[in-house]
Amino acid sequence: KIQTHTMEDDAGAGKKAPKEKPPKQKKLSKKDKELALLLRSRTTVKVGDGEAVIIANKLGEFHRVLLTGTHLLIPFSDKVKLYLDKDGLIQSHINMTAVLPVQVTAVCKTQEGVELELQYRVEYRVRAPKEYVYGMERNCPVPIQEACMYALSTMVEKLSIKQFCESTTLLDRAQDEMQAELERRRVGIVLVKAQLIRVTPRGAEADRLARLLAAWNGQ
Repeated sequence: KIQTHTMEDDAGAGKKAPKEKPPKQKKLSKKDKELALLLRSRTTVKVGDGEAVIIANKLGEFHRVLLTGTHLLIPFSDKVKLYLDKDGLIQSHINMTAVLPVQVTAVCKTQEGVELELQYRVEYRVRAPKEYVYGMERNCPVPIQEACMYALSTMVEKLSIKQFCESTTLLDRAQDEMQAELERRRVGIVLVKAQLIRVTPRGAEADRLARLLAAWNGQ
Protein backbone atom coordinates (compact mmCIF):
# COMPACT_ATOMS: atom_id res chain seq x y z
CA LYS A 1 0.00 0.00 0.00
CA ILE A 2 1.39 3.38 -1.03
CA GLN A 3 1.20 6.18 1.61
CA THR A 4 0.68 9.68 0.31
CA HIS A 5 2.15 12.82 2.00
CA THR A 6 0.67 16.24 1.29
CA MET A 7 1.56 19.86 2.25
CA GLU A 8 -1.47 20.00 4.54
CA ASP A 9 0.08 17.22 6.59
CA ASP A 10 3.29 19.25 7.01
CA ALA A 11 1.33 22.31 8.13
CA GLY A 12 -0.61 20.28 10.68
CA ALA A 13 2.58 18.73 12.11
CA GLY A 14 3.97 22.20 13.05
CA LYS A 15 0.94 23.25 15.07
CA LYS A 16 1.11 23.15 18.93
CA ALA A 17 -1.59 21.61 21.01
CA PRO A 18 -3.88 24.26 22.49
CA LYS A 19 -3.09 25.23 26.12
CA GLU A 20 -5.54 24.39 28.81
CA LYS A 21 -6.90 27.42 30.58
CA PRO A 22 -6.00 27.53 34.29
CA PRO A 23 -8.90 27.25 36.65
CA LYS A 24 -10.29 30.54 37.83
CA GLN A 25 -9.02 31.57 41.26
CA LYS A 26 -11.57 32.32 43.89
CA LYS A 27 -11.77 35.93 44.90
CA LEU A 28 -10.84 36.76 48.48
CA SER A 29 -13.47 38.29 50.64
CA LYS A 30 -12.84 41.72 52.15
CA LYS A 31 -12.18 40.13 55.54
CA ASP A 32 -9.65 37.69 54.08
CA LYS A 33 -7.88 40.51 52.23
CA GLU A 34 -7.55 42.51 55.44
CA LEU A 35 -6.15 39.46 57.23
CA ALA A 36 -3.62 38.79 54.48
CA LEU A 37 -2.52 42.43 54.51
CA LEU A 38 -2.14 42.33 58.29
CA LEU A 39 0.01 39.19 58.16
CA ARG A 40 2.23 40.65 55.43
CA SER A 41 2.69 43.90 57.34
CA ARG A 42 3.84 42.28 60.57
CA THR A 43 7.48 42.55 61.64
CA THR A 44 9.39 40.18 63.87
CA VAL A 45 11.51 40.82 66.94
CA LYS A 46 13.90 38.17 68.19
CA VAL A 47 14.91 37.92 71.83
CA GLY A 48 17.87 35.58 71.70
CA ASP A 49 19.38 35.80 75.17
CA GLY A 50 17.67 33.66 77.78
CA GLU A 51 18.70 36.17 80.46
CA ALA A 52 17.16 39.21 78.75
CA VAL A 53 13.65 40.45 78.00
CA ILE A 54 12.11 43.26 75.94
CA ILE A 55 9.14 45.50 76.71
CA ALA A 56 6.60 45.92 73.88
CA ASN A 57 4.23 48.88 73.73
CA LYS A 58 0.90 49.06 71.93
CA LEU A 59 -0.25 52.54 70.93
CA GLY A 60 2.22 54.08 73.36
CA GLU A 61 1.14 52.02 76.39
CA PHE A 62 2.61 48.89 77.96
CA HIS A 63 1.50 45.75 76.11
CA ARG A 64 3.61 42.77 77.17
CA VAL A 65 7.04 41.45 78.17
CA LEU A 66 8.80 39.58 75.35
CA LEU A 67 10.74 36.54 76.55
CA THR A 68 13.24 34.40 74.63
CA GLY A 69 12.04 33.61 71.10
CA THR A 70 10.65 35.31 67.99
CA HIS A 71 7.68 37.63 68.38
CA LEU A 72 5.38 39.31 65.85
CA LEU A 73 4.76 43.03 66.13
CA ILE A 74 2.32 45.12 64.12
CA PRO A 75 3.97 48.26 62.71
CA PHE A 76 2.71 51.66 63.86
CA SER A 77 0.80 50.17 66.80
CA ASP A 78 3.37 47.81 68.39
CA LYS A 79 6.82 49.15 69.23
CA VAL A 80 9.80 48.04 71.28
CA LYS A 81 10.18 50.24 74.36
CA LEU A 82 13.59 51.90 74.56
CA TYR A 83 15.09 53.17 77.80
CA LEU A 84 18.23 54.78 79.19
CA ASP A 85 20.58 52.60 81.21
CA LYS A 86 22.71 53.75 84.15
CA ASP A 87 25.35 55.09 81.73
CA GLY A 88 22.82 57.12 79.74
CA LEU A 89 22.89 54.75 76.75
CA ILE A 90 19.72 53.82 74.83
CA GLN A 91 18.87 50.15 75.29
CA SER A 92 16.09 47.75 74.28
CA HIS A 93 17.05 44.52 76.08
CA ILE A 94 16.78 44.25 79.87
CA ASN A 95 19.17 41.77 81.46
CA MET A 96 17.42 40.11 84.40
CA THR A 97 20.43 38.35 85.93
CA ALA A 98 23.30 40.82 85.51
CA VAL A 99 24.54 42.52 88.69
CA LEU A 100 25.18 46.17 87.86
CA PRO A 101 27.50 48.43 89.91
CA VAL A 102 26.99 52.13 90.49
CA GLN A 103 28.59 54.68 92.81
CA VAL A 104 26.39 56.81 95.03
CA THR A 105 27.66 60.02 96.68
CA ALA A 106 25.38 61.69 99.20
CA VAL A 107 25.95 64.83 101.27
CA CYS A 108 24.12 64.32 104.58
CA LYS A 109 23.67 66.27 107.82
CA THR A 110 23.62 64.77 111.31
CA GLN A 111 21.37 65.97 114.13
CA GLU A 112 23.94 68.66 114.98
CA GLY A 113 24.02 69.88 111.38
CA VAL A 114 27.42 68.35 110.68
CA GLU A 115 27.89 67.71 106.96
CA LEU A 116 29.21 64.32 105.93
CA GLU A 117 29.87 63.14 102.40
CA LEU A 118 29.15 59.42 102.08
CA GLN A 119 30.41 57.39 99.14
CA TYR A 120 28.82 54.00 98.56
CA ARG A 121 29.37 51.33 95.95
CA VAL A 122 25.97 49.85 95.24
CA GLU A 123 25.30 46.67 93.25
CA TYR A 124 21.81 45.90 91.98
CA ARG A 125 19.85 43.83 89.48
CA VAL A 126 16.51 44.20 87.76
CA ARG A 127 13.64 42.36 89.46
CA ALA A 128 10.59 43.62 87.54
CA PRO A 129 11.25 44.75 83.93
CA LYS A 130 8.01 46.72 83.52
CA GLU A 131 8.54 48.68 86.75
CA TYR A 132 12.23 49.13 85.91
CA VAL A 133 11.62 50.77 82.52
CA TYR A 134 8.59 52.89 83.38
CA GLY A 135 9.45 53.49 87.04
CA MET A 136 12.84 54.95 86.24
CA GLU A 137 11.23 57.41 83.85
CA ARG A 138 8.65 58.54 86.41
CA ASN A 139 10.65 58.53 89.63
CA CYS A 140 14.37 58.37 88.94
CA PRO A 141 15.59 60.73 86.22
CA VAL A 142 19.09 59.80 87.40
CA PRO A 143 18.88 55.99 87.62
CA ILE A 144 19.07 54.63 91.20
CA GLN A 145 21.42 57.33 92.55
CA GLU A 146 18.68 59.78 93.47
CA ALA A 147 16.68 57.23 95.47
CA CYS A 148 19.77 56.02 97.34
CA MET A 149 20.95 59.57 98.09
CA TYR A 150 17.55 60.46 99.54
CA ALA A 151 17.52 57.31 101.69
CA LEU A 152 21.00 58.02 103.09
CA SER A 153 20.18 61.65 103.88
CA THR A 154 16.98 60.64 105.69
CA MET A 155 18.84 58.02 107.72
CA VAL A 156 21.80 60.22 108.76
CA GLU A 157 19.70 63.21 109.82
CA LYS A 158 18.23 61.08 112.62
CA LEU A 159 21.70 60.31 114.06
CA SER A 160 24.13 62.33 116.12
CA ILE A 161 27.76 62.33 115.00
CA LYS A 162 28.58 60.02 117.93
CA GLN A 163 25.82 57.58 117.01
CA PHE A 164 26.96 57.63 113.40
CA CYS A 165 30.52 56.71 114.36
CA GLU A 166 29.62 54.08 116.95
CA SER A 167 26.80 52.37 115.05
CA THR A 168 27.75 48.77 114.24
CA THR A 169 24.66 48.19 112.10
CA LEU A 170 25.02 51.29 109.94
CA LEU A 171 25.92 49.40 106.78
CA ASP A 172 22.98 47.00 107.12
CA ARG A 173 20.62 49.86 107.91
CA ALA A 174 21.83 51.85 104.92
CA GLN A 175 21.12 49.01 102.50
CA ASP A 176 17.69 48.41 104.03
CA GLU A 177 16.84 52.12 103.83
CA MET A 178 17.92 52.34 100.20
CA GLN A 179 15.94 49.22 99.27
CA ALA A 180 12.84 50.56 101.02
CA GLU A 181 13.09 53.83 99.06
CA LEU A 182 13.49 51.97 95.76
CA GLU A 183 10.40 49.90 96.54
CA ARG A 184 8.46 53.03 97.46
CA ARG A 185 9.33 54.52 94.08
CA ARG A 186 8.46 51.25 92.32
CA VAL A 187 11.48 51.08 90.04
CA GLY A 188 11.76 47.27 89.87
CA ILE A 189 15.28 47.07 91.37
CA VAL A 190 16.65 44.89 94.14
CA LEU A 191 19.93 45.78 95.87
CA VAL A 192 22.49 43.00 96.02
CA LYS A 193 25.16 44.85 98.00
CA ALA A 194 25.82 48.31 99.43
CA GLN A 195 29.42 48.96 100.48
CA LEU A 196 30.54 52.13 102.28
CA ILE A 197 33.74 53.35 100.63
CA ARG A 198 34.49 56.67 102.33
CA VAL A 199 33.12 59.18 104.85
CA THR A 200 34.41 62.74 104.39
CA PRO A 201 33.49 65.55 106.85
CA ARG A 202 32.67 68.90 105.26
CA GLY A 203 32.39 72.45 106.52
CA ALA A 204 34.37 74.69 108.84
CA GLU A 205 35.26 71.92 111.32
CA ALA A 206 36.12 69.29 108.71
CA ASP A 207 39.67 68.72 110.01
CA ARG A 208 38.56 68.25 113.62
CA LEU A 209 35.74 65.92 112.60
CA ALA A 210 38.10 63.92 110.41
CA ARG A 211 40.38 63.31 113.44
CA LEU A 212 37.34 62.44 115.53
CA LEU A 213 36.09 59.93 112.98
CA ALA A 214 39.54 58.39 112.68
CA ALA A 215 39.79 58.05 116.49
CA TRP A 216 36.36 56.42 116.75
CA ASN A 217 37.08 54.08 113.85
CA GLY A 218 40.33 53.06 115.48
CA GLN A 219 38.69 51.98 118.68
